[in-house]
Amino acid sequence: PLTPGLNAQLAFSFTAENLATLKPFADEIPSLENLSVGLNLLADEGNLSIDDVQIKLDDPDLLMEAVGGVENLLAVSGINVSTSASSENVKGLIERIGVELDIPTLPDVHLSATATGDLKTLALSDMKLALQDQGFKAHLTGKAANLITPTDVELILSAEVQGSDPISRYTGQDLPKIGVVTLDAAIDSENDTYRLKSFTTNLD
Repeated sequence: PLTPGLNAQLAFSFTAENLATLKPFADEIPSLENLSVGLNLLADEGNLSIDDVQIKLDDPDLLMEAVGGVENLLAVSGINVSTSASSENVKGLIERIGVELDIPTLPDVHLSATATGDLKTLALSDMKLALQDQGFKAHLTGKAANLITPTDVELILSAEVQGSDPISRYTGQDLPKIGVVTLDAAIDSENDTYRLKSFTTNLD
């Protein structure tokens, strides 16, 4: 223990109307809005931990939230964090961060996941990714026993494209007219090898 016998609890909170206020400490921080952070720092017989972590970003282009804690802060173990993020203006968000894209549009994005473990074995569970645009939607769910050295990865993908128009919007090219395309796939891993467990596609 860092400080044997120490017992204390400190509550920490921070809010910022714009992340640009933090640029004196980190030049690369984008100018996103409405950040709030809250957590408890606990010292118990020399062990430091944080709990009741609540981080929220409520920007017009990005809604992001993280909740959870870390049981042993010094060893960075006992991690249990759930996160979610969504954006209905991904292209505008990326350009605000300073990256120019040669793509006319990007789909809405919704992502959520839970991470547990430590810096050697960090498991991913309940991962859900949804992409949606006019005439296009895709869903990806997954989990992994360890993200640090990807182990026992399982991914399930489903997608639907309503004809060629949605594809043309992304590529900027006129494409031959087609019907509705659906796709379902499952991917898993064993040791260092990934395999396509199943794959089906259909054109109506």
